[in-house]
Amino acid sequence: MVRRREGGPGRGRAVAAVAAAAVLSLAAAACSSSKATPKGPTPADTLQSALTATLAGGTVTEAVVAVTPTASASSTSKGTGRYSFSASQGTFSVDTGAILGTLDVLVDQSTLYIHLPASVAATVAKGKAWATVSLDNPPAVPGVGNLPALAGGADPSRLLEMLQDGVSSVTLVGTEPIDGQPTTHLRAQVDLDSAARRAPAARQPLARSEAILLGGTTVTADVWIGADGRLRRVVDHLALPGGSSGSLATTANSSGAGGSGSSGSASGGAAPGTPTETVTVDLTAYGTPVAVTLPPPDQVVDAAKLLGQ
Repeated sequence: MVRRREGGPGRGRAVAAVAAAAVLSLAAAACSSSKATPKGPTPADTLQSALTATLAGGTVTEAVVAVTPTASASSTSKGTGRYSFSASQGTFSVDTGAILGTLDVLVDQSTLYIHLPASVAATVAKGKAWATVSLDNPPAVPGVGNLPALAGGADPSRLLEMLQDGVSSVTLVGTEPIDGQPTTHLRAQVDLDSAARRAPAARQPLARSEAILLGGTTVTADVWIGADGRLRRVVDHLALPGGSSGSLATTANSSGAGGSGSSGSASGGAAPGTPTETVTVDLTAYGTPVAVTLPPPDQVVDAAKLLGQ
């Protein structure tokens, strides 16, 4: 009797077929992998990278214009200056229009120093030339219109920290030129209450005060990032709580003319008819030296005490 030899031609052909199939599968997988498009950074990644690059710029130049519609007219304030992220200090010239004229304003950490008009210093301030305002606990100042939001814009670190701690979503809008330079336009939803909760303990008072300065808690932020990877313009749209009357438009750029040089527009997320505050900050000339000389203590008065708060 002849015993059939195992592993004959039939088995060999089966093994060869399985091996070939395995090789083909691996080859197909490799081919598919080589053709896959690598994922780029998400809009949220792009925004956070821009915040880091902006802070790394050391110093920045700002210009601010604030317009507050009133029942019968409008109030306009303008400001230009420079700020140092590393020293947390800045110096600005603020034109409040008919309210107080043009004022020199200094920022030191979370304190504003406002150089008072001579008439106010001689009477209300009892001879003190400067008044201080705590940005961590800003006083209510009747009749100053949009000055609280303008003051908040004077410290761009607040803007960056709000975007670091309070962003819930970020979308890509597109590319748009600002002053002839290409930028990437992102739109973020920001919750100021969430920013205050997420912020490190040292930044929580600042985060909470941002809602006081802006007058609300939910912000739609339009962000333009320059070719250098740094913030070029930020426009915050804030729906005011309780149907507050009036709205605020704040625009800042390097030339001092509100929002010039951009072909794009920034639209807020508020429903039509909802009072909306808009704070726009353009950041330019990174690395420009900033020198701040604070006034002597005997020439300073606390604005909250002047107001009885």
